Amino acid sequence: MKLEDLKVIDIIQMPQFEKHIEALIKDLYLTRTKIMNEHPDVQFKRGPIERLQEKKVFGPKALAALYAKVVDKTINTSEYPSTLRTFIKGIGDEAFHRTYVELKQAEEGEKVKTIMAKKEEDEKGA
Repeated sequence: MKLEDLKVIDIIQMPQFEKHIEALIKDLYLTRTKIMNEHPDVQFKRGPIERLQEKKVFGPKALAALYAKVVDKTINTSEYPSTLRTFIKGIGDEAFHRTYVELKQAEEGEKVKTIMAKKEEDEKGA
């Protein structure tokens, strides 16, 4: 399927999207843990990461589903306040962008292979 034929929900349901979300949340979690360990005397507030962990939705599949709800604006606003929705959208947008770029590069790679194969056939035929 061509990239231009895909809908947003199609990309969100791809394993690459979940892989990118997983990498992003892992990086965010490690960064936050590192900062907290460097400053043990400072009391940090609960951030969006902790809130999502408490709700048990800090995994790639759960965040992908929440991102789809945020984009569709069907998410429960009383359960997920603005800061959480903004956090989920930020992670999802970055994962979406990375997935889109990956798919586009793969599609362009196929085009190059097709062009090279046609060129070789033309040279053999000439």
